[in-house]
Amino acid sequence: MKNNEIKKELEEIVNEANAKLLAEMRKTLPNQLAEELLSVQPMDNDVVSDLYKVSMTETELKEQGYKPVSNMGLMWTKNS
Repeated sequence: MKNNEIKKELEEIVNEANAKLLAEMRKTLPNQLAEELLSVQPMDNDVVSDLYKVSMTETELKEQGYKPVSNMGLMWTKNS
């Protein structure tokens, strides 16, 4: 009888610990996932300036038959 009581008590302790662990995981895991998904990696300062140096101007793009995808002029396409 004593072994069954000990076994039952241990099961209760384990179940309680599992419930606490699960509750903690439910609180922290979504935040950790969001941080990983939305984190922004630092960008080298020279990347944008180097890109501007090698890119064509708006006039050059138009002369070569490119057309802006939107009014913002961030993307251009050329029909072959």
